[in-house]
Amino acid sequence: MNPKIIAVDDDSLTLNAVSLAFAKTEFQLDLAQTAQHCLELIKQNPVAYSLVFADHNLEHDTMTGAQLAREIKEINPAIMVVMVSGDRSEDVLKLWLAAGVDQFL
Repeated sequence: MNPKIIAVDDDSLTLNAVSLAFAKTEFQLDLAQTAQHCLELIKQNPVAYSLVFADHNLEHDTMTGAQLAREIKEINPAIMVVMVSGDRSEDVLKLWLAAGVDQFL
């Protein structure tokens, strides 16, 4: 079975670009426009996903990417979380580390 990935972003153009980038790969990509949708996908099968790319600033959501990362790690600590953001401030990096974020772009 192909590795499963979730991309989480409230911007549909970004999700379309990610979808195109992964179209010809071996990965199975699921898209989520909200943190809640991402969590629903993971809760349906907690061991199915190996990686989540998450936008830190989910402007139209009830939680940030860091909060989402924390929730994902509570469900399954083995899921790698990669935070996607232009913000590289020390405070944000500390927040991501505390939330269990594995990498950032």
